Amino acid sequence: MSFNESTSEGVSGSGYLAKLGDFEFELKAAEFMTYTRATGWRWVSVPVLGKAPRLHFAGRGEDKIKLEGSVYPGPGGEYSQIELMRQQGDLGEPLPFTYANERAGEYMGKWIIHSLSEERSRLNKDGSPKKMTFTIEIQHYPED
Repeated sequence: MSFNESTSEGVSGSGYLAKLGDFEFELKAAEFMTYTRATGWRWVSVPVLGKAPRLHFAGRGEDKIKLEGSVYPGPGGEYSQIELMRQQGDLGEPLPFTYANERAGEYMGKWIIHSLSEERSRLNKDGSPKKMTFTIEIQHYPED
């Protein structure tokens, strides 16, 4: 798959909610239901003799996104969507992230996969799941 870093192409016509590296969070296959973003800021406490410490702004801290969603494997128990996420994490490198923002794709820079968890439910007689839920946590990779 190729990746387009344009802010207006790629997402609206292709049917995906977000794209991380080569992995597409699609509307029909691996769609996420929850998008949570947490951004931190760093403050340094400087002691002052005889007074309360003073706080000094030291810049932006970590920026993390958590996506939670579901995958419904086919009759053969196809787990490729979650396995592709794992393979992207195994690369050990920052990946481009595009998020569907209204009708256009918003390129959000490079992100690393921090963690991936899955839950299998509604098991068939052979142990394969009818439903899998996942949580993937990614962290912004500063490019400066």
